[in-house]
Amino acid sequence: MLRSGTEQAGFSIEEGPLRIHVRVWGFWDRDLAQTFPTLFVERSRAVGQPARLYVDARDFKPQGDDAQAAFRAVMRAAPGLGFSAAQVLVTNAITRLQLLRIAKECGVRGWSFGAAPDTGDTVAQRER
Repeated sequence: MLRSGTEQAGFSIEEGPLRIHVRVWGFWDRDLAQTFPTLFVERSRAVGQPARLYVDARDFKPQGDDAQAAFRAVMRAAPGLGFSAAQVLVTNAITRLQLLRIAKECGVRGWSFGAAPDTGDTVAQRER
């Protein structure tokens, strides 16, 4: 498992057979935000396809421009890395809205955003 940041803000990436589990927390500074997409792509390439992406963002605070750009880069890269779907666990309403907006901007499909596994809105459901 890869871990970057501090107890107050950071991320971890754990690979498994045909899956990646990402945990994000705190409020990211510019350096942390710039590191995340590169390490995500590097770790994802070794997983195999088709892969499932799980993101635990329950402790992720609403983010500034740098962290939003990092998630935009990850969402745009995910289909090319073999992620056909993603489940994002997020409890903060503002963080959830930020991630939903970024997902919509990136045109992602098959991603769900909710406070518990397999619940919540999917991007496709919200656009119907």
